[in-house]
Amino acid sequence: MKLSIEPSKKGCYTAKITYYEEKLNNQVSMYLCSKIDPIREADRWAESVYEADKKDILVYGIGLGYHIQALCRRLKPDQRVYVLESNIALYEQLKDYMTLEHEQCEIYVTDHLKEIQNLLGKIDKHTKLALHNPSVKLIPAHLNGFKHSLERINIQNDGGKFTHLIQENYHYNNDVECENVSRWYQTMSGKPIVIVSGGPSLDNNINALKAVSDKVFIFSTGRTLKRLLDEGIRVDMFCIIDSQTEWTYKQIEGVEHLNIPFVFLNTASYYTVSQYKGPKYRAYSMDSPVEQEGRIESGGSVATAMLDLAIRFGGNPIIFVGQDLAYTNNQSHCSNSISNESIGEEKKRNMQQVMGVEGQYLPTTLALLSYKYWIEQRIRRTSGIRFINATEGGALIEGCENRKLKEVLMELQVTNP
Repeated sequence: MKLSIEPSKKGCYTAKITYYEEKLNNQVSMYLCSKIDPIREADRWAESVYEADKKDILVYGIGLGYHIQALCRRLKPDQRVYVLESNIALYEQLKDYMTLEHEQCEIYVTDHLKEIQNLLGKIDKHTKLALHNPSVKLIPAHLNGFKHSLERINIQNDGGKFTHLIQENYHYNNDVECENVSRWYQTMSGKPIVIVSGGPSLDNNINALKAVSDKVFIFSTGRTLKRLLDEGIRVDMFCIIDSQTEWTYKQIEGVEHLNIPFVFLNTASYYTVSQYKGPKYRAYSMDSPVEQEGRIESGGSVATAMLDLAIRFGGNPIIFVGQDLAYTNNQSHCSNSISNESIGEEKKRNMQQVMGVEGQYLPTTLALLSYKYWIEQRIRRTSGIRFINATEGGALIEGCENRKLKEVLMELQVTNP
């Protein structure tokens, strides 16, 4: 990492950082704060994150401290700010350029994961978590799991514009007459479950699914439901968690009267849920009361939610198909998908990069990477289950065996003659 202190156009300091970006597999440069007016930028940041009804505010990232100063100026007498910074080397180089003394502000500089976890463990409903995004990018490599968790929080925060829609879905879905998804827990102990997603590599092995016997449970995303049905493939269950109606209804339009079990998150589009006439099972988000039966860890995407469900169902092994988590062959989804898009070379150069199962870097997005890291963390927390990535393309998923689907099915002796 290379650091240079420079004057901003408004007279105070800024800092230019050159560092190795793992996702881009290259050296990149960025400014830690505005090179024109860091003070004004800090005020805008503080205004966007400050909440008067929160008792504490935990900020990740010190930077040059301007944003911390701006936040402290807004505090009421009973509020406190806690600042966490894990890049010790960067802090040591910058600390002489910042003034952060404030009686309502405490600063923690540590790269020990246990100490970080202890601080984060104090977060409750009275605490606001705020991120200084340039600092998040500079979290040391040995804390990548922590870094990816913060990046996922950023992505989830971007979804705030759908808050009203989610609340509306939550209200109406509670009145849907259906069973709780917990009815399926441990009902498939030791039975193979294939999670079918709509990544580009689904085209490589969709034919192998046609020969799967009923010894295997085929669990489809809503996106791939009609594609599998069109191919004559049996679907044992499908899942939708998205809150938006237009997109989710397209997934079941024309097949609303199927008799296939449908699992939906209680914040999913209530209109789509209401239109499906087959058997329905409601799962609950982790935001639901802790005593609520059927709470699941959704992980932010339908495939991550399905992984959590497959584990709770007792499936073993759990097999991923079409789970690319990247733009394999420069495509976003499999053929015939209602949302497939191609990317050109210019867009590809500006995308994140991830190591693929075939040893090459593939273009991807921050959202897809966050799902990959979530899957890997969920696998690490699960013992006694075999995980197989039979996607035959896309990103490497740590904790999974990389196998061809046909070989896996033959080994398990679950193909029809």
